[in-house]
Amino acid sequence: MPMSKQTCHLDFETFNDRDLRKTGVHAYSESPYAGIYVLRWRLIDEENKWIVAEGDWRPGGDDPLDLLAHVESGGRVVAHNAIFERTTWNLVLRRDAPHWPPLRIEQQDCTMARAAALALPQGLDMLASVLRTPVQKDKEGYALMLRMCRPRGFDNGVPIFDRDPEHIERLSRYCGIDVDTECTVDEALPRLSAEERRVWELDQRINDRGVLIDERAVQRAGDVAHEAIKRANERMWYLTDGDVQKVTQTRAIVEWLNKRGIPCESVAKGEHEELIAGAELYGDTDAQEVVALRRAAGKASTAKYRAMRESVSRDGRCKGMLNYHGAGPGRWAGRLVQPQNFPRVDPDRDLPRVETLHEFLETRMSAREIVDSLEMLGIEPLETLSKALRSMFIAGPGNRLVGGDYSNIEGRLNAWISGEAWKLQAFREYDAGSGPDLYLLSYSRSFGTPVADVSKPQRQIGKVQELALGYQGSVGAYLSMAANYFIKPHDVAVVARAAVSDEQWRAAEDKYGSRNTYGLDRFDWCGLFVTVSNWRAAHPDLVQGWWDLQDAAIAAVGSPGTKHFAYDGKAAYIAANGFLFCQLPSKRVIAYASPRLIETDPDGRRKLQIEYDAVDSVTKQWGPQRLYGGLQCNNVVQGTARDVMVNGMFAAEEAGYPLILTVHDELLAEVPESFGSVEAFKSLMLSPVPWLQGCPLSAAAWEAKRYVK
Repeated sequence: MPMSKQTCHLDFETFNDRDLRKTGVHAYSESPYAGIYVLRWRLIDEENKWIVAEGDWRPGGDDPLDLLAHVESGGRVVAHNAIFERTTWNLVLRRDAPHWPPLRIEQQDCTMARAAALALPQGLDMLASVLRTPVQKDKEGYALMLRMCRPRGFDNGVPIFDRDPEHIERLSRYCGIDVDTECTVDEALPRLSAEERRVWELDQRINDRGVLIDERAVQRAGDVAHEAIKRANERMWYLTDGDVQKVTQTRAIVEWLNKRGIPCESVAKGEHEELIAGAELYGDTDAQEVVALRRAAGKASTAKYRAMRESVSRDGRCKGMLNYHGAGPGRWAGRLVQPQNFPRVDPDRDLPRVETLHEFLETRMSAREIVDSLEMLGIEPLETLSKALRSMFIAGPGNRLVGGDYSNIEGRLNAWISGEAWKLQAFREYDAGSGPDLYLLSYSRSFGTPVADVSKPQRQIGKVQELALGYQGSVGAYLSMAANYFIKPHDVAVVARAAVSDEQWRAAEDKYGSRNTYGLDRFDWCGLFVTVSNWRAAHPDLVQGWWDLQDAAIAAVGSPGTKHFAYDGKAAYIAANGFLFCQLPSKRVIAYASPRLIETDPDGRRKLQIEYDAVDSVTKQWGPQRLYGGLQCNNVVQGTARDVMVNGMFAAEEAGYPLILTVHDELLAEVPESFGSVEAFKSLMLSPVPWLQGCPLSAAAWEAKRYVK
């Protein structure tokens, strides 16, 4: 029988002195103490579904000839989280058995990637439970595996692992059940489309390449972060008379603030500016500083600098940082160092401080001396360390980094998809140099102020409007985004009140108290409310798109098997096979599992809404979620942005710019110093997209030895 008609399923159980969750599979597999307990494998006839051969291979055993022949011939190999099996095979197994053929990306099929493409759980146990497969994960065996994969102890620094034959035999049975589970999952999940298969293969190559780390700077920055946190803790203890001993004790901070008469339920990220403003209102400078210390500590980078050190491979590169289809619309999520969570670096405000930090890191100054020097220069150490994270990624000797970022791609795509014609024209004029930037124009159209008369504070209001309101965000969304730009609600309200009529302001006041006021007083809430309302009034087609998407999805769930369009056919919904599918402008589909219609009763009005199942972003548990127009708009726009970026990624790769990272709408490549140009890279990112006719795209590109964008 030809090998092409067979599929191999395989699974490893390993032991190691390193923690896989912290190091990632590449650094994990490079440990000299990495080893294999057992490899379970199965060859299945794809047409008849019968088992052709299977085995339980352990180090020192006879070569599994059927398996090796299948791999060497390029046969299909299925695994869950295929990068682990491939890296273990190539780096651990072949270290002791170099005559075994290498396992290649092109022949692998990853059931975890296929689950992610349907917005299903990526963990095998939860996935099997959701799919109700006849074979489920072995929880008892899982607990044994967790014990056996780590050292039982050490003998003169050498790790000692469990070699009990009975335990290994039990572990092998557990591994076999995993193979059974993976086989049933493979049968239950559709394969990736040919195009998505190409995307996944590129993702694997990017993960295998990794990004070079400035290891000395990372070590030094970690020491500086430790010293800065120590000082922040000492200052916190002093300000609170010992009631709060560490900046990480959030509950104690909340209690301390309330005890001082400052209402506080949380000191989470979005609350800092409001708490500082409240403390200022009360004239409590100690409370202001306490919240400021907590805010700075929230940006502390000790964990990420530690993650960089732990996950770096032998060649100095951090690998495996991307999670294919980590979000429902298809965008990548982060792993290990989590580069998607790196803060943005403002070239005017932040970059000079980051450069100063690097100058100190390159000296022989102690961590204490560096913190002293930064403070004397008026540079906040913890915030600067956070801003410096991305600059720890560097180009190798003889190379440089070339990067690019799509300019306001979500705003452009939202306008294009919804048909907001004036805004599309505004983008075209801005790109041509004949029109104002969109933040000026946003404020101008919201409040009727001529663009030439829009002040800098008013432009900031327009900026937050653009960033916060495109997906049906309201006062809460504006409030959260404003905090990211250090904009106080009261300052927005003062500007908004001066710009609107008495009649509109009174209408807003009438609504205060009947809605979620987020703890704002009447004046501040009304200022944000009219700011939101006026932005929506200036975007009638975009706002209508939210309702059209919602109606199309509800109609699709109500009549399974029929296609319902929105956005003049650019998007469509169909319910089939237990999913609600949304077809994007690229024709790629995104999915919502187990959709059903439920009745809600907002304000006494009967209303239909869609409920579906997904992994909750906070609890990480599988459960019901609500679908609404703004979320659908977000998913369509972000999914389309991802597809545009993928087009640019393939163009860059084919032109000789090997990608090493993607973060949100950014691409990062590492090339020889004499190769290519910024202009060429930008042009590749903007390669024509056949299905995107009429949408103005723009990108900004740069080159440097460090990743500082």
